[in-house]
Amino acid sequence: MKTSQPILTSVIVIASVVGAACSGSTDAHETPTKAVETSAVTNERVADAATQEAAAAKPAAAPVVDAPLAQSRRDLLRRAYDVASSIPTQPHHKTRGKYQEMVVEAALELDQPATALDFARGIENWRRGAAIAEYALYLAENHPDSDLAALLDEARQVAVDAAKAEEQEWRVNTIRAKMAKVKLRLGDDDGAQALIVGVDGPEIGEVDRYRATTATKAEATSRMAYVDEILGQGDFNSQSNVLFVCAEFHRRFYDDPDLRADLEEKITEGWGKIPLGVRLDLLFELADSAREHSDREHAVEILGDAHAMMDAAHWLPQDHARILGRMAKELCAAGELSWARTDADQGLAVYQQEAERITNIERTEALLPLAEVYVDLGDTATARKVYALAVEAAVVNPNSCPRAEDLTQILLSLASKSFDPGAEIVARIGELAGALSDPW
Repeated sequence: MKTSQPILTSVIVIASVVGAACSGSTDAHETPTKAVETSAVTNERVADAATQEAAAAKPAAAPVVDAPLAQSRRDLLRRAYDVASSIPTQPHHKTRGKYQEMVVEAALELDQPATALDFARGIENWRRGAAIAEYALYLAENHPDSDLAALLDEARQVAVDAAKAEEQEWRVNTIRAKMAKVKLRLGDDDGAQALIVGVDGPEIGEVDRYRATTATKAEATSRMAYVDEILGQGDFNSQSNVLFVCAEFHRRFYDDPDLRADLEEKITEGWGKIPLGVRLDLLFELADSAREHSDREHAVEILGDAHAMMDAAHWLPQDHARILGRMAKELCAAGELSWARTDADQGLAVYQQEAERITNIERTEALLPLAEVYVDLGDTATARKVYALAVEAAVVNPNSCPRAEDLTQILLSLASKSFDPGAEIVARIGELAGALSDPW
């Protein structure tokens, strides 16, 4: 029987489960943290038995295939994965897995699930489990008749292996949180709860926020006092998590003006200890909610508040260029094209004037939001110019690992925007990718 679980699980203390996991029969060398991780994943295996039986009784689902996509974009995804995979496992297995997973996520965004699974299974570290769980969530949302039990079992085994290998706790928890989201999508609250025992920090925030996407209005309203308690006493992660849950409620219940106003007030009055960058992210979420509900006037009003906060702050040049690009993209989406171009031009000027002050490994990340907003504005010439700057910024560092990181991000940006940078840039990317070698 399903039980109703709290939307804000990050402050729940399940001492009895944790205590049992720590005091139970474990390997003599197993730490309490590993015992909790392994126990929680094993608990979910038991909770999943009924799901597996039900799946076995269903007729086989049709194979999941990639959606139609221009061959040029498929090629960009493949090249991005190949560049990420060129990073040697030793000593760069963390970076390699991180960027491979980024390509998996991009493939899913472009509705390329078969490609995403192929890429996910090529990852060699714990991120394989996270990527497979992301793929399972995509199927749960788009192809619910698929064999999700087998995928969850595959992700679970990676989590168990990672715990036994003494991986850092947050890595195992990341896999479990992503698996829990699949359970929530399937309506299996008990299975989700079994997975998140002992999970906290940003990982539980991911689950909380996903749970909020299906909350009822009564559930959202009943959590308001709970929100105040966390904002008054919680740590940074708890406060940040609950504010983003409020932003998700804002999106879900936008058509209720009173609840919407209450949520906006709680966010803007409750973020006193939250860094400026996170505050801007929250305002961008609220503006997106308004825009998605065809309330352009309110979206622009919120972006005006965000702009005032941005203008009042002192930024490092790389952060200033990046946030101007992000602001310009939001303004463009809201239909403020002239304002967006002003911010994009300012961001590009900041980069060009301050490039020598920007650490070489941060230059490409500063440029890509600007390149993308010029694509959105329909300014092909300037977009190509900024992508060319990003490509050349990628090779300032003499080591191939940061070069591969930047090239992967550039390729994914081009795939996402479906943008043709021109034959010269394409050839240059190919030349740089082919030259990746020692020193890494």
